[in-house]
Amino acid sequence: MFEFAKKKNGSSQQRGFAMILALFFVLLALVIVGAVLASTSNSATSSLGVQTKNQTFNAAETGLYTALYNVDANKLIASGTTSTGTVDGYTYNWEVVKNNLGKPTSTTASDINPAYASVFVGANQAYLEGWASSITGGRTVYSEAIAVPGPPLSFTGGAVVSGQTAQISHEQITDASGKSGADIHAQQITSSGGGQTPDGNSYATCSISGCNAITGLDGSAHINQAAATFLTAGQLAAIQSSALAAAQSGGSNVYVNGDWTGPGTWGTSSGNCTVYINGNVTLSGSGTLTNYCTTTIVTGNWTMSGSVQYTILPTSTTHATYVLGTGGATFNGTTNTAGFIYAANGPVTLNGGGSGTFSGVLYSPFSVTMNGGGASNFNYDPIQSQVHPPNPNLVPIAQWEY
Repeated sequence: MFEFAKKKNGSSQQRGFAMILALFFVLLALVIVGAVLASTSNSATSSLGVQTKNQTFNAAETGLYTALYNVDANKLIASGTTSTGTVDGYTYNWEVVKNNLGKPTSTTASDINPAYASVFVGANQAYLEGWASSITGGRTVYSEAIAVPGPPLSFTGGAVVSGQTAQISHEQITDASGKSGADIHAQQITSSGGGQTPDGNSYATCSISGCNAITGLDGSAHINQAAATFLTAGQLAAIQSSALAAAQSGGSNVYVNGDWTGPGTWGTSSGNCTVYINGNVTLSGSGTLTNYCTTTIVTGNWTMSGSVQYTILPTSTTHATYVLGTGGATFNGTTNTAGFIYAANGPVTLNGGGSGTFSGVLYSPFSVTMNGGGASNFNYDPIQSQVHPPNPNLVPIAQWEY
């Protein structure tokens, strides 16, 4: 009996130890599970926080770029102009804090964030801001920038630039500078009735053999070339709007609300000026129209005939004429014409005869046709190829977020 009782007591102790050990492992498992759950929860909370932070910054940047877009659309927008919008469920705000574009002197502006005093805004700059708050009640995020007009636009160099067909017949193209830069650029280049070799090279974007009929000085009629650069509708509208404002500002500028016919004088020799003809320009017969202004806008068509002369002064500076009518620009007879002619919405036709001369650059996204004859000449003027209209788009030169 004694031995039996002793063994039974030993077995009970073993069972008790096993139970304690089992409870220990259960508690250990619960601790591990709890730690895993806590880690998962913290990770989810952290991910949500990062996502919210990023989306708040994105909303603030959207506000900034909305301000930039509004100034692009209207360079005269008033300082203090502000509004709101939404993106991905976040509300953003934007403000043109200080529009100093076109102003010759610098200034300062108060920061929308009260933690900062003021921001320096240089001459011809704009101070823009966007901001947004977290949807979880976090702090407000600010995105700010100083923006300036982009670099001036550049055109493709050459004597004739066409976005469609350039027909070069009879007329000799000569580089007045003697540097043989009177290149031809077009989608395709054709010739009939004795086309001449230009004082430069020929480049066509077409890819079919024979689509460039003019051999340049380098002995090649290039095809598969890069397309020429033309103004976008937005860029052209910005140039037109700027020219209209300048032409109506008085002084030596010229604004005509209607057609222009006959000879005369635009501007004066005393300084820079702009011409805006809200109609057609039709020059015929004889006489001379002298233009001292560097930029001319014609909302209609440009047509010359007879022996009338169109003179640009001084010849040492560029004189850009933008013709916006769908009829484009047409030069007939023995006219003498000069400058950078950009026909934005129609073709350019040069039907010179006798001793007529064109000096400058012919440029159009449409066709350019040259049917000169007799002793007529096309003198490419490299000075007129240096036209660089202002860029209508702003470019941030400094941007910061906090």
